[in-house]
Amino acid sequence: MAAQLYRIVISVLLLLVPLLSLRLLSLLPAYNPRPAPGTRKPNSKTRLLIVLGSGGHTAEMFALIRDLDCSKYMHRSYVVSSGDAFSMGKAKEFEAMLLKRVMESTDNPTLHYGSYDVSVVPRARRIHQSLLSTPLTSMK
Repeated sequence: MAAQLYRIVISVLLLLVPLLSLRLLSLLPAYNPRPAPGTRKPNSKTRLLIVLGSGGHTAEMFALIRDLDCSKYMHRSYVVSSGDAFSMGKAKEFEAMLLKRVMESTDNPTLHYGSYDVSVVPRARRIHQSLLSTPLTSMK
């Protein structure tokens, strides 16, 4: 009796394990390996996202990208928070400096300068805002 029950359990497991494995494989997304960093085509256009903010972050970001090669990063997107006119002004100043540098160094600046845009996002929390009201403004 115990041997027969043992065979039934083994048979059911031998049927269920492959079926459950196939079901799991059908639910998982297909494996899609991404190319390793630095493997893009040498002359392909690349976008750059630059996030600016108060508290010194704007100055730090521009220190990082001050020697930016516009011919490699053909479109630059700046993100600033609402009410941060200083960072928006610095982004426009930086782009004017880039354009001036490109115009001085090349005969066809439009080919090497690219473009940029500035996106304004709402602040999640104002400076000195109460922690009790922060979740409401964060959801907004």
